[in-house]
Amino acid sequence: MAGFSNITLMGNLTRDPELRYASTGTAICNATVALNRGKGDRKKTTFVDCVFFGKAAETVTQYFGKGKPLVVIGELEQDQWQDRESGEERSKIKVNARSFEFVPRGGGSGDDDVGGRNMTHRRKSSDASIDKNSDEVPF
Repeated sequence: MAGFSNITLMGNLTRDPELRYASTGTAICNATVALNRGKGDRKKTTFVDCVFFGKAAETVTQYFGKGKPLVVIGELEQDQWQDRESGEERSKIKVNARSFEFVPRGGGSGDDDVGGRNMTHRRKSSDASIDKNSDEVPF
């Protein structure tokens, strides 16, 4: 049976997003989101690595920085590799972002309006472009 992976995260960036370009010219942005839960002595933080592609990667890099809140919608992927020093098998779960949203000031619901444009971003699965103003479901 085929599986389905969909995750929505809302947290703050732990550092400025890092932008690079693949040999094909596709923009790739790596960012880490801190998810806080609980209060006081029971407060816990989970750090989640997220990867953005194409125009979304460039937009995240342009508009977000360390400490900024962000909503990420994507799918989980497990990276596996062998540690060079110890030879042990390692793995890490990351989120391949399909879309993201600005978090309005004050933490309310709805989209921020930057420069008169709705800034909800969705990346079509067939390419790396995003449609900022589309209400269509991307599948």
